[in-house]
Amino acid sequence: EGVPYAAVEAAAAGVPLVGTVAPSGPDIIRAGDTGLLTAPGNPAQLADAIGYLLDNPAEARRMSGAALKRVADRCDPRSLSVTLDLVYRGSSPAV
Repeated sequence: EGVPYAAVEAAAAGVPLVGTVAPSGPDIIRAGDTGLLTAPGNPAQLADAIGYLLDNPAEARRMSGAALKRVADRCDPRSLSVTLDLVYRGSSPAV
């Protein structure tokens, strides 16, 4: 998927984000800002990241708030339609 929809949905629901470093993962999950990123195929690192957020609820709330703001700014229908229009027309700075 071009956008990690599970991460967008979790952020919109106020859930702290933990994911793997994969294409487009860092678009929503920014390490230490909107959540925590781990190496793909490393379940111990993933468990440690989840444990960290469970043990640090204030940090989890801060990251959840930052993630919610990020998806609200980037993933609302109006901004997505503008971005898609730019991509389809070939004038997107990201392409």
